[in-house]
Amino acid sequence: MIIWLVTVLYVICAAVTIVIEYRNSPENDPQVKYTIMKCITSILFLVIAVVAFALSGSWMFFMLLPAYILCFFGDLFLALGHEIDNRLKNPQFVIGVFSFCAAQVVLCIVFLSMMDWHVSWPAIAALLVLGGTIFFTKSDDYDFGKNAVPCSIYAFFVGLSAGLGLQLIITCNDNPVAVLLGVGAIVFLLSDLVLTMKLFWKKDVPWAGAVLLVLYWGAMWLYTAAPAMYI
Repeated sequence: MIIWLVTVLYVICAAVTIVIEYRNSPENDPQVKYTIMKCITSILFLVIAVVAFALSGSWMFFMLLPAYILCFFGDLFLALGHEIDNRLKNPQFVIGVFSFCAAQVVLCIVFLSMMDWHVSWPAIAALLVLGGTIFFTKSDDYDFGKNAVPCSIYAFFVGLSAGLGLQLIITCNDNPVAVLLGVGAIVFLLSDLVLTMKLFWKKDVPWAGAVLLVLYWGAMWLYTAAPAMYI
């Protein structure tokens, strides 16, 4: 019951954060409020992880904890990079990207350990996502600026994580924890695809911010609540 109460609070804070983002205008700069609410929401996914561990006592919590913490700091630094207005040519953005990249590396290790270090065809997603990102960085429709290299490195690992997540769903479909983690990895990749549109596509995509946050925080809920499924 308590995990659902925290989840409701998590959803409320996420919704408030999205509303704050959409109130952004030249006359109204909500950056401080947005950063605070985004961090509160991220703290809540850490709380969900702790509650899931308290309920299940699952060792998965300790394996996934570094990824949770790295994602929290990734959130923090992207927010400090003033992501609302896409002023991203700054150190905070790069630090945020590499924090998320390190989280994806941790997730890949966890997924592989759950599958006895066996890699099969879904892992090709790493190369597909990397190739797609490189294509976008060369396209006249996108402007990655100085962020092309860090984004390409990140793309490989988030693609690998999603590919291993799909493999996890296929090979461990009788394990609800594995399925939740696998779905989380795929949803996380989808959130990053929307992030690419939001930050680097030269066209304005008004709905991208809301969809991005819904997908990202949805993925984080799947990651953090998953251990509770051992109950």
